[in-house]
Amino acid sequence: MIQPNISLSMFRKILILALLCTGAIYMPSHSISPMAGYSASNLSNNNGYSINQKLLQSNGSTYIVWTDTSNSTNENGNILFRGSNNGGYRFNDIFILSNKTGDSNLPAISSYGSNVYVAWEEESLQNSHIFFRSSPNNGATFGKILDISNGTIWSTLAKVASNKNYVYVVWVGSNVGDPKNFEVFLRRSNDSGQSFGTVIDLSRSGGDS
Repeated sequence: MIQPNISLSMFRKILILALLCTGAIYMPSHSISPMAGYSASNLSNNNGYSINQKLLQSNGSTYIVWTDTSNSTNENGNILFRGSNNGGYRFNDIFILSNKTGDSNLPAISSYGSNVYVAWEEESLQNSHIFFRSSPNNGATFGKILDISNGTIWSTLAKVASNKNYVYVVWVGSNVGDPKNFEVFLRRSNDSGQSFGTVIDLSRSGGDS
């Protein structure tokens, strides 16, 4: 089984190293070992910063999602995605998931079967939200953007988990009536991310969670 390792190079580009044989270590600040069986691909391949990458292998596919500033005039981030269905040998074209005017950052990713789920934070001067998109076909296409954190404010640090038709998104944020107290919130989907139930305050504490 191919176990790709991922690293951020000294030039802040997303690189993936497909490990085709055992017993070698990749150092991003050095050239790749001349040993046969190694290959590196620049997945972001742009002039902006590519950071906060997340890598996931699931059901024979490899997915990577990251924050990218290459299409921004003010260094605001977008959430970009690429997928591979052959163990990381070849990746599909870059897909822009966020497509919003705010600063998108801190992506999270999960997958079950052919479904891929991505959540991220988008911040503006007035607030920050957790947005979500799902794909039913290994990342070939994605559905509409959903505002998962609707009803909470200053939402951040999203995480996604999935099992069968269930998708869970958790994040940290505040209730509108208590903006200085941060809580842990959850929303659940039972239809593979097409819709979500009500926001649940998991922590319900008097202090920050």
